[in-house]
Amino acid sequence: MIKNYFKIIKNYYFQFCSSKLFLAVLGLKIISSFLFASNYLTHLFARFVNYYVVSGFKNPYQFFNQLNELNAFPYPKIMLWILAFPRWFFSFFLSADYNFVSNFHIFIYRLPILFADIVIFLILADWLKNKKDKILKYYWCSPILFYISYIHGQLDVLPIMFLFVSLFLLFKEKFYSAFIFLGIAIATKTSIIIAFPFTIVYLILKRIEPAKILLLALLPIVLFLVVNVNYLISPSFAEMVFHN
Repeated sequence: MIKNYFKIIKNYYFQFCSSKLFLAVLGLKIISSFLFASNYLTHLFARFVNYYVVSGFKNPYQFFNQLNELNAFPYPKIMLWILAFPRWFFSFFLSADYNFVSNFHIFIYRLPILFADIVIFLILADWLKNKKDKILKYYWCSPILFYISYIHGQLDVLPIMFLFVSLFLLFKEKFYSAFIFLGIAIATKTSIIIAFPFTIVYLILKRIEPAKILLLALLPIVLFLVVNVNYLISPSFAEMVFHN
């Protein structure tokens, strides 16, 4: 099953790699990832993740709550992990001062964003097979989405990617995998929980057994609790994530 999905992704990716428009916009996104960022990325998100990595993965929610920087990172733990991985991987080339944010910092924090952007694009291409040119123009080349991710530096494309993967699997009737990815999406940004009741309604309309629906409904909740278990008891985490 996984091999089939990778084959689909590979086919679509190489189709669009032959498009000069796709490659030109990809290049522009990479260049912009080095050059532009709002204070949200440079003074809040980047410093928060920097501290998490350089401190040896101490609780950053508690640290920034003590600094009274309650808007530093209003996301749960999977978002933190996603951004922390490239920051840790390139640590040798980066300053140990968590307050220092260079152009290379903002670029490595854009790498997961670029990956998520491509995944969403490929899923849309699979859903709308006869409208690939429109997807290329109106999604990949959207100036609004370009500004949000590669100029301003918001992170919303990451939880949306997990939601899209969840829906992709849901429509393929891979229900358990779909609800695991829905849990990952919620553990990346809690507001994604707004999609949860709609997925339950979808299962009801598909006439799935009530016991199975209950089990599926528990998966995202359990996953969120397990991932964030060591921070859930922290008042700082609740203040910065749930009360934001």
